[in-house]
Amino acid sequence: MVFGLFEKKEAKLIRAEAIRTLEHANMLSDKDRTRVAKSLFTKVIKCISQIDGVPQGPKLDKIMKKQLSDATKQRQKNVTHLEESNPKWIESALLESFLMMNSGVYGSKLSQDSILIGNWCRENMSQKDLEKFEKKLSK
Repeated sequence: MVFGLFEKKEAKLIRAEAIRTLEHANMLSDKDRTRVAKSLFTKVIKCISQIDGVPQGPKLDKIMKKQLSDATKQRQKNVTHLEESNPKWIESALLESFLMMNSGVYGSKLSQDSILIGNWCRENMSQKDLEKFEKKLSK
Protein backbone atom coordinates (compact mmCIF):
# COMPACT_ATOMS: atom_id res chain seq x y z
CA MET A 1 0.00 0.00 0.00
CA VAL A 2 2.81 2.43 0.78
CA PHE A 3 4.29 1.84 -2.68
CA GLY A 4 0.96 2.83 -4.27
CA LEU A 5 0.96 6.10 -2.35
CA PHE A 6 4.57 6.81 -3.33
CA GLU A 7 3.80 6.11 -6.97
CA LYS A 8 0.79 8.42 -6.86
CA LYS A 9 2.85 11.24 -5.37
CA GLU A 10 5.62 10.75 -7.95
CA ALA A 11 3.09 10.80 -10.80
CA LYS A 12 1.65 14.08 -9.47
CA LEU A 13 5.14 15.60 -9.35
CA ILE A 14 5.92 14.51 -12.92
CA ARG A 15 2.62 15.94 -14.18
CA ALA A 16 3.18 19.20 -12.28
CA GLU A 17 6.67 19.55 -13.74
CA ALA A 18 5.35 18.97 -17.27
CA ILE A 19 2.65 21.61 -16.77
CA ARG A 20 5.18 24.06 -15.31
CA THR A 21 7.47 23.53 -18.31
CA LEU A 22 4.54 24.01 -20.70
CA GLU A 23 3.81 27.33 -18.96
CA HIS A 24 7.40 28.42 -19.62
CA ALA A 25 7.07 27.21 -23.22
CA ASN A 26 4.02 29.42 -23.63
CA MET A 27 6.15 32.43 -22.69
CA LEU A 28 8.51 31.90 -25.64
CA SER A 29 8.22 34.08 -28.72
CA ASP A 30 5.86 32.82 -31.43
CA LYS A 31 8.84 31.88 -33.58
CA ASP A 32 10.53 29.89 -30.79
CA ARG A 33 7.26 28.20 -29.76
CA THR A 34 6.69 27.04 -33.33
CA ARG A 35 10.27 25.81 -33.67
CA VAL A 36 10.13 23.94 -30.36
CA ALA A 37 6.71 22.44 -31.19
CA LYS A 38 7.82 21.13 -34.60
CA SER A 39 11.08 19.70 -33.31
CA LEU A 40 9.49 18.19 -30.20
CA PHE A 41 6.64 16.68 -32.22
CA THR A 42 9.20 15.06 -34.53
CA LYS A 43 11.10 13.62 -31.56
CA VAL A 44 7.94 12.32 -29.89
CA ILE A 45 6.88 10.58 -33.10
CA LYS A 46 10.37 9.10 -33.50
CA CYS A 47 10.33 7.77 -29.93
CA ILE A 48 6.88 6.26 -30.38
CA SER A 49 7.89 4.65 -33.68
CA GLN A 50 10.93 3.06 -31.99
CA ILE A 51 8.71 1.24 -29.49
CA ASP A 52 5.68 0.63 -31.70
CA GLY A 53 5.05 -3.10 -31.96
CA VAL A 54 7.83 -4.06 -29.53
CA PRO A 55 6.32 -6.52 -27.02
CA GLN A 56 6.51 -5.89 -23.29
CA GLY A 57 9.78 -7.16 -21.89
CA PRO A 58 13.51 -6.47 -21.64
CA LYS A 59 13.90 -5.19 -25.23
CA LEU A 60 11.15 -2.59 -24.79
CA ASP A 61 12.52 -1.59 -21.39
CA LYS A 62 15.99 -1.12 -22.87
CA ILE A 63 14.70 1.09 -25.71
CA MET A 64 12.60 3.23 -23.37
CA LYS A 65 15.40 3.62 -20.82
CA LYS A 66 17.78 4.74 -23.57
CA GLN A 67 15.25 7.26 -24.88
CA LEU A 68 14.76 8.71 -21.40
CA SER A 69 18.49 8.75 -20.68
CA ASP A 70 19.19 10.59 -23.95
CA ALA A 71 16.43 13.15 -23.24
CA THR A 72 17.75 13.71 -19.70
CA LYS A 73 21.29 14.26 -21.00
CA GLN A 74 19.98 16.74 -23.57
CA ARG A 75 18.05 18.66 -20.91
CA GLN A 76 21.10 18.80 -18.65
CA LYS A 77 23.32 19.84 -21.57
CA ASN A 78 20.99 22.75 -22.35
CA VAL A 79 21.04 24.32 -18.91
CA THR A 80 22.31 27.86 -19.54
CA HIS A 81 22.08 31.35 -18.09
CA LEU A 82 18.71 31.64 -19.88
CA GLU A 83 17.41 29.06 -17.45
CA GLU A 84 13.80 28.11 -18.23
CA SER A 85 13.47 30.58 -21.10
CA ASN A 86 15.96 28.59 -23.18
CA PRO A 87 13.98 26.99 -26.04
CA LYS A 88 16.40 24.07 -26.31
CA TRP A 89 16.09 23.34 -22.59
CA ILE A 90 12.29 23.55 -22.79
CA GLU A 91 12.22 21.16 -25.75
CA SER A 92 14.46 18.64 -23.97
CA ALA A 93 12.54 18.94 -20.70
CA LEU A 94 9.21 18.41 -22.45
CA LEU A 95 10.53 15.35 -24.28
CA GLU A 96 11.84 13.99 -20.99
CA SER A 97 8.45 14.64 -19.35
CA PHE A 98 6.61 12.98 -22.24
CA LEU A 99 8.80 9.88 -22.01
CA MET A 100 8.34 9.57 -18.24
CA MET A 101 4.58 10.12 -18.52
CA ASN A 102 4.18 7.74 -21.46
CA SER A 103 6.30 4.97 -19.91
CA GLY A 104 3.46 3.46 -17.91
CA VAL A 105 5.76 3.15 -14.91
CA TYR A 106 3.88 5.83 -12.97
CA GLY A 107 0.35 4.64 -13.75
CA SER A 108 -2.11 4.66 -16.59
CA LYS A 109 -3.61 8.08 -15.74
CA LEU A 110 -0.23 9.75 -16.12
CA SER A 111 0.33 7.83 -19.36
CA GLN A 112 -2.94 9.24 -20.67
CA ASP A 113 -1.92 12.73 -19.58
CA SER A 114 1.14 12.59 -21.83
CA ILE A 115 -1.25 13.83 -24.53
CA LEU A 116 -0.88 17.29 -22.96
CA ILE A 117 2.53 17.60 -24.59
CA GLY A 118 1.34 16.41 -28.00
CA ASN A 119 -1.60 18.81 -27.82
CA TRP A 120 0.72 21.71 -26.99
CA CYS A 121 2.80 20.86 -30.05
CA ARG A 122 -0.27 20.79 -32.28
CA GLU A 123 -1.54 24.09 -30.88
CA ASN A 124 1.76 25.76 -31.70
CA MET A 125 2.16 24.42 -35.23
CA SER A 126 0.50 25.73 -38.36
CA GLN A 127 -2.07 23.70 -40.27
CA LYS A 128 0.50 23.39 -43.05
CA ASP A 129 3.05 21.89 -40.62
CA LEU A 130 0.46 19.42 -39.32
CA GLU A 131 -0.42 18.38 -42.87
CA LYS A 132 3.27 17.73 -43.60
CA PHE A 133 3.48 15.46 -40.56
CA GLU A 134 0.30 13.69 -41.59
CA LYS A 135 1.69 13.11 -45.09
CA LYS A 136 4.96 11.75 -43.65
CA LEU A 137 3.15 9.42 -41.26
CA SER A 138 0.80 8.03 -43.88
CA LYS A 139 3.69 6.81 -46.09
